[in-house]
Amino acid sequence: MMLKCSTLSIRCVPALSRVQLSMKNKILGAILFEQTMDNKIDGKYTAEYLWEEKHILPFLKVDKGLLDLDADGVQLMKPISNLTDLLKRANEHHVFGTKMRSVVKKASKAGIARIVDQQFEIAAQIIAAGPRSYHRARSGYQYS
Repeated sequence: MMLKCSTLSIRCVPALSRVQLSMKNKILGAILFEQTMDNKIDGKYTAEYLWEEKHILPFLKVDKGLLDLDADGVQLMKPISNLTDLLKRANEHHVFGTKMRSVVKKASKAGIARIVDQQFEIAAQIIAAGPRSYHRARSGYQYS
């Protein structure tokens, strides 16, 4: 499946995860599942391989799926019990960013407010896990 918006496209790729972002046939990023992040390709962890060998930014899917649709017409994320450990490992494996999702199926102020609260609460934990700084080097962006 391919969705196009100007020159940016989103492509489903089961081998790495579900989504890769591409610009004019150049893959910019890949969303990794936790197990994929912990696997190795040619002796390197997946995130490191993607960046060092392919110059593809690795993102980690941190959500554990969605709760059932509630009366307000929204689906909040299931609790992420291992988020601290997951983010620690993501930093160790040089993951560039994270991805999580919730679903709004009905325009409900109360439901949308709960989703926004949950997203910002988890985002605060992700930010607290250690903002990374990057600097430009000869071969590309490096972690420091």
